[in-house]
Amino acid sequence: MFASLTQAFKVGVLQGRPEVTRNAINFANAVTEYFKDNEYSFVNKFGVNRIGGIIGELEQIAAAVLGYVMIDRSIHLADRMAIWAGADEVDSDLRGRVYDRIRGPIEAELAARPIGQIYTVDQVIPPPPNLDLVRNLMELERQARQARAAEAERDPFRRR
Repeated sequence: MFASLTQAFKVGVLQGRPEVTRNAINFANAVTEYFKDNEYSFVNKFGVNRIGGIIGELEQIAAAVLGYVMIDRSIHLADRMAIWAGADEVDSDLRGRVYDRIRGPIEAELAARPIGQIYTVDQVIPPPPNLDLVRNLMELERQARQARAAEAERDPFRRR
């Protein structure tokens, strides 16, 4: 899934090929659904869906991949700026999910390079318009994960 979503950003978004983006997202979604929903061959003897538990939700995986792509210094900064500008093609909340994690590393990169005298971090990765909304959503998701973890501690043998 990592390679598929990286392809979505590097080829689909950067080169303006929406069919590549669409195919990569469909593939990643199919893999995610297969391992999360397939109960017969990926459940251990204790009834725990091991692979399904390891694979996150598609939005989390896409956010992790976008974060990786955005701080990957082997990708030219201008290309990363274009990927950032087009990342909403993948998911409208994606930039908001990644922004706080990548701002520091991009700021450090700009401080260490001469191009940092030309561009500010806000010019390279402008904050997405829905940033506060996405931050609130992520906080609610975090609270829900904590509640599920607390429930799992109370009843560790419950089937998930």
